Amino acid sequence: MRYYFPLFALFIAILLVGCIGPAPDGETPELEQNETPADVEEPGDAEVQEEEPAYEFQPFALTYVLDVGEWVSGEDKINIVYWFEEETECSGRTAIRGIGKMFVQGQDYEGYEKWFKFTFYEDNWEFAMSQMLDKSELLFDTAISSTNEMNVVLVFSDVSGQSDFNLVENDMWISDEPTLIKNIVSSDGIMNYSIVMTGEDTEAVYPCTIFDMAARSETDERFFAELCMAKPNETNKVPFAVWFSYEENEQEIGWELTEFSYEKSGVSRLLQCLEPVYCDYVPRFTWEEEQECYSQGKVVDEVRDERGCLIEVVCREKQMGPFEVEVISPDGEPIIGLEVDLWIDDTTQGPPNVGIGTTDTDGIVVFEVEEGCYNIGFNVLNFPEEYEYPPLQMECTSDSGFDHFTITLEEK
Repeated sequence: MRYYFPLFALFIAILLVGCIGPAPDGETPELEQNETPADVEEPGDAEVQEEEPAYEFQPFALTYVLDVGEWVSGEDKINIVYWFEEETECSGRTAIRGIGKMFVQGQDYEGYEKWFKFTFYEDNWEFAMSQMLDKSELLFDTAISSTNEMNVVLVFSDVSGQSDFNLVENDMWISDEPTLIKNIVSSDGIMNYSIVMTGEDTEAVYPCTIFDMAARSETDERFFAELCMAKPNETNKVPFAVWFSYEENEQEIGWELTEFSYEKSGVSRLLQCLEPVYCDYVPRFTWEEEQECYSQGKVVDEVRDERGCLIEVVCREKQMGPFEVEVISPDGEPIIGLEVDLWIDDTTQGPPNVGIGTTDTDGIVVFEVEEGCYNIGFNVLNFPEEYEYPPLQMECTSDSGFDHFTITLEEK
């Protein structure tokens, strides 16, 4: 902090002493009664420049809505909430720890949501995220870091962690010249990025800087997105995404911040320091290789380690497994003796080409199917009149080897 006025007064006093000179020996300059030296400031007379308040972390929450096209069966939007809860030290680095929740819009109830933990590092914007957790698992310290191929909140974190390029100190926030960042490993290959600032969005939920971001891989995979990021400042150290938009397979994909608030989650949890995960690049099958695999009646399988990193892509035989469908009434009671039909996912009409079953006393019917995606439906000729006839519901088998799907009928 600088005290400009006292220093100036001291400078003047020194000059005056140099001009007047010391008093003769044994003599003291006399002052008239009640007179004070003109160059002496009374205490408190000087104006002191106030020091700006230091940065102090405040817990905050970010709520996003994702538009992922047809990736989600039924509803086409996903909600994600990030709670940045605590600033602390992780491995000698200043970090912010928190938790998050993901759920399908309109279905935010116990049992139909997933949670995760995360750590944000302030020195280079790295972001570490755990695997998806049940709510009860938040109370333990057993979460492990996992790869995060769709980084919603911190789009630049992979770039920061995999290169010597310092985005924190870069002038990309104010420059209209593209910034090139090369040799970043992603799920699509070794990527080169070009990022350029194009403007500001002051009408968004949180003011942000707009960027164009283009990427190109060694195998000529291409990507282009428009995004808006919150610029770090004296009250916020996190360059979070405010909105993000790109096109994939002729679908508009993206996410948007719908709410910013200073608050904690209020959820019982044990925060952890997590380390970022960076995977080695493993080439995926080309389109021709995939078709060759499918033509043999096999499936393409991506083998991953516990962190979610891809370690191998193989063509293997299909496996059979139970595909369980439960049908219940609006009050949760089982619908007994109801015909349930199953079609291959690309079939929209004609008789069921996978199987026909009838629900038991628990409202459940079990099919034995190969790995894949299927349409679940009903026979309109014997469907109960008191319920609305539902559209086909598409569901896919998982890696667990057992799949259970619940359909709740609606009363007319």
